[in-house]
Amino acid sequence: MEVDSGRFRAVENYELKASLGGIKRAKVLSKLFHGATITTYEDVFTFEREVGSAEKVYKDYEKVVNDLHKAIESGGRVDMVSVNETINYVVESIVRNPDACILLAAIRDKDSYSYSHAMASSILAAAVGRQVGLPKGDIRTLAKATLLCDVGKIKISSRILNKSTPLTEHAIALVRAHVEHSIQILKETSEVTV
Repeated sequence: MEVDSGRFRAVENYELKASLGGIKRAKVLSKLFHGATITTYEDVFTFEREVGSAEKVYKDYEKVVNDLHKAIESGGRVDMVSVNETINYVVESIVRNPDACILLAAIRDKDSYSYSHAMASSILAAAVGRQVGLPKGDIRTLAKATLLCDVGKIKISSRILNKSTPLTEHAIALVRAHVEHSIQILKETSEVTV
């Protein structure tokens, strides 16, 4: 079996294994998630085998998130086709072995705290979804929602967002406005329901 190389090769078919210890947990979680089919995922690749693929996936993810931020800053729209495609690759990597993507998210140092934080949060949310046993479609939705939930911060001055001293009441109000900015940006994105 060859390692999936990210966006440039088709993801291999592999069987997800159900463990006996996970059956009881799956029943409880299924009730919590309103009847969703819960899967107990096991690592299908070792960390060493997945890290090469995860590196390619992560680089693609960085590019998509960077392009997303640039588009919004210039008044454009969110390219949900690219977001969805990249989220699919991230989720596939996390399902195979979450440790590789989580490590990459933890060690990356980007100029923009907001977008590196959004990427890392999205990856960690997908990993939690995997650990809970959510179906892949729900993991994708969770990762996408986590990536996009603070997209409105792009409309806030980086001077305010990166300020190391306490914010004034006015600055706090501006930062809090990112939620409304996020909602507006996502309302203008046809592939997103707000």
